[in-house]
Amino acid sequence: MKRVNKEMTVSVIVPCYNYAKYLEECISSIVAQTYTNYEIIVVNDGSTDNFHEVADRLKLVNKGIQITIIDQKNSGQPAIPRNKGISHALGKFILCLDADDKISSNYLMECVRLFTEHPEISIAYPNLQEFGDRFKYTDYGNLNQDTLIIENTLPTASIFRKKAWVDVGGFKTNAPGYEDWDFWISCLESSHKAMSVKDAIFYYRIHGNSLLNCTKKVDQERKAQLILNHPNLYDKHRKIWAQL
Repeated sequence: MKRVNKEMTVSVIVPCYNYAKYLEECISSIVAQTYTNYEIIVVNDGSTDNFHEVADRLKLVNKGIQITIIDQKNSGQPAIPRNKGISHALGKFILCLDADDKISSNYLMECVRLFTEHPEISIAYPNLQEFGDRFKYTDYGNLNQDTLIIENTLPTASIFRKKAWVDVGGFKTNAPGYEDWDFWISCLESSHKAMSVKDAIFYYRIHGNSLLNCTKKVDQERKAQLILNHPNLYDKHRKIWAQL
């Protein structure tokens, strides 16, 4: 096994609930990285499909890669397995990559390079390419905090310093489906800075049973919870709406 420089290691956290059919494609995109100083932590969130069969095969095929499997009872939301995986992570940098998604082969290299060139930042965010049922490409450009508090303008699979996660107390569990949006707001509220990684691409799978589609049904409640989680960032009218 390759020697690991813990100071620069990226820990890739892969929550998985009944996505065994996508897991190999996800892991393959990590193994194909041009940057090799990483570990993979797959958190099985109580899957009832053939998760273990696929996970065991992936560990066997990728013997030179540090892959850790963590099993837990189903939590019903991504925040809990993400927090679980990060709590076991050795890396200085964290990437949460859902089991049905994938990343470009230069992803980790470009993100680590950005952190090295800009030590003042805590979040490196990519551009996004949808695939599956839709193929929209999004260039996120420069981050505007005033926009972020009303619209999530950071991809789920942005890399962040583990220190930022510690500083804000991890992913909150009271806004399922919008936990990543809440996390980015928490980071910026705690003075952590973010910067775009122009050449890195996050491939986001669009399909009917994704959590995002389910969350849209309770969109207003989730947005109200975000406001209540960060009352100092919103005006009194939005806070009154959220309380109602």
